[in-house]
Amino acid sequence: MSEQAAVVTWWRFACRKYGVPEEALLRVSEGAEESGVRRALFRRQGARRGAADLFLAVPRGGRFGLWLSVKRRGMRMRPEEREFLCNMTSLGYDAAVCRSRDEAEQRIHAYLVQRGEAYQKNVS
Repeated sequence: MSEQAAVVTWWRFACRKYGVPEEALLRVSEGAEESGVRRALFRRQGARRGAADLFLAVPRGGRFGLWLSVKRRGMRMRPEEREFLCNMTSLGYDAAVCRSRDEAEQRIHAYLVQRGEAYQKNVS
C-alpha cells in the first residue's frame, strides 16, 4: 500500500508535466481488503477479483488507458490478476505489473510519452 500511495503522491505533481488532470489516475478496489458483508457488497457493486490497483484514464499510442498492478518485490501475481491484465490488453488497454514506486512512475512516464524502447508491454 505504501508503494501505491507514493505513486499517487508523485502523480499529484507529475500530472502537470504531462498536461493531464490529477483525476486521470485513480485507485481501483477489488474489495479484497474488506471482509464478510462489505466484500459481498463491493462485489455486488461491481468490484472484480484480480482487478489492477490503479488505472490511468488517458488514451495514448492506440491504447485506451493504462492499468497498473503495484506489487512488492517477491510478491507473486494471483492467476485472476494475470487474467485481468491479459483481458484488458486484449480489449485495447495497456497493462503493467510494477514491483516498486520507481518502476510504476517510469512505466507511467513511458506510457504517456511513448518514446522508443522505454515503452514496453509488461504483463508478467
